[in-house]
Amino acid sequence: MDVAGNESLREEYTQDAKLGFVVNAIYTMAHALDSMYRDTCLRGVKNPAPGLCDAMRPVNGSVFISYLNNASFVSYSGDYISFDAAGDPPGR
Repeated sequence: MDVAGNESLREEYTQDAKLGFVVNAIYTMAHALDSMYRDTCLRGVKNPAPGLCDAMRPVNGSVFISYLNNASFVSYSGDYISFDAAGDPPGR
């Protein structure tokens, strides 16, 4: 194995099977926060200041969970991610 900065992930690399779940969880949070931000801070605002508005400080977890449950997107692996009324993702 080369340790001079020329290492390759193609050799002796196996991705953890659960890494996709972690990536999807992070993307779900990002999509939910983005939606919450757009609804809370940008709705009706022509020139918003950068960053979170006062209405999102601190983030209200009770409101945020509804955004998490309504998040949907296509994952990096091409799967459509969404959640049912109970907050469960699609089965595998």
